[in-house]
Amino acid sequence: MADVTQNMLSLHEAAKRFHNKQLVEIVELLEEQDDFVKDLQVTEANNVTSHLTTLRTSLAQGDFYMINEGVASKMTTTRQIEEGIAMLMGYSKVSQKLARISGNPEAFRKGEDKGFIEGFTHQISGMGFYGDKSTNPRKVDGLATRYNALAYTNVHGAGGSTADEQTSIYIVQHGLDKFHGIYPRGSQAGIVVTDEGTETAVVDGKEFPIYRTRFDWDLGIVVRDDRCVQRVCNIPTGVDVTSQTAVDAMKLFENLAIKALNLMPKKGKGAVLYCNNELMTYFDIKAKDKGNVVWGTGNLWGEEVTTFRGHPVRLSDTIVSTEAVVS
Repeated sequence: MADVTQNMLSLHEAAKRFHNKQLVEIVELLEEQDDFVKDLQVTEANNVTSHLTTLRTSLAQGDFYMINEGVASKMTTTRQIEEGIAMLMGYSKVSQKLARISGNPEAFRKGEDKGFIEGFTHQISGMGFYGDKSTNPRKVDGLATRYNALAYTNVHGAGGSTADEQTSIYIVQHGLDKFHGIYPRGSQAGIVVTDEGTETAVVDGKEFPIYRTRFDWDLGIVVRDDRCVQRVCNIPTGVDVTSQTAVDAMKLFENLAIKALNLMPKKGKGAVLYCNNELMTYFDIKAKDKGNVVWGTGNLWGEEVTTFRGHPVRLSDTIVSTEAVVS
C-alpha cells in the first residue's frame, strides 16, 4: 500500500523533538481524535504569525543544439504566497471538589481535559477542510474553500445536485513540497498547555473553586503544489448502500478517483483519501468483497485500514454530509 510516512514529520514527531513530555502526551490525545490531524506533516513557519512560500508556475526548458551553436539561458517562473496561522485558545475548568473526591485530582483533571482536547481537534480539522477567511478572518482557508469550483482541474464532480446533501473525498499528498501544516516560528509545534492553578468560578451569582487549564494551538496549512490536493465532490449522501443508486455512484466515484490520482505527481504516490463516516461505510463494504480489483486493506500506523488501489482511506468526522453543490 502507499507509504504516507516516508520523509514526513508528523505533529507527534515534531513534538518529540522538543523533549517536552506533557506536549507529547497532548499531541497523542489530539491525534487519537482525527486521522487528518494524525497524518498532517508540519514544519516551523518562517514568520511568527505567517509563512511566506514560493510556488513554481513553470519549468525551465533547454534547447536542442548542434556543434558550434549556443543555447539560450532560461529560468523557471515562480510566485510567492503568504499563508496565515490561525490561533485557537480555550480554557478547561474543573471543580476542585469533584477532583479531590475522585481520589486522584491530577488524573481526574487529565480525564476532563481529554474531552476538551477532542473538541479542539475537531475545530482544527474542521478548519482544515472548511475554514473560510471571507466569513471568519480569524481562520485560514480550508481545502473545500480553496477548491470550490468544477472549473479547477483538481475538482471532480460526482453528479450530485440536491442542495446541502453532498459530501466530498479529499485526496492529499503530504510533504514539505506538497501539502503540509505550519506552526509559529519559535514555538513548540504551536501547542501550549498552561496549568493556571486555582480560580473562583461564578455561576448564577454564586462562587465555587475550580482548577483551570489553558490550551493554545496555532496552526496553518500550505499547499505548495496544487496537483497534490484533489477533491471529488458532489457525492450524494443519505443513499442506501444496497441500492442501485449507491452502486452507480460508487462506480462513478472510482473512475473519478483514478482520474484524480493520475493527475497528481507520480500518479498519486503516497496519497491518502479522506472521507466521513458515511462514505467510509461504503468503502469498508467494498473492501470485504474479494471480487473487486480496486478496494482492499492494508496497515498504517499499526492499524488495519481500507485502501483504494493501495492508497489508505482515512476517516475525518469533520467532513460533513451537507456540503453545498459545487458548480
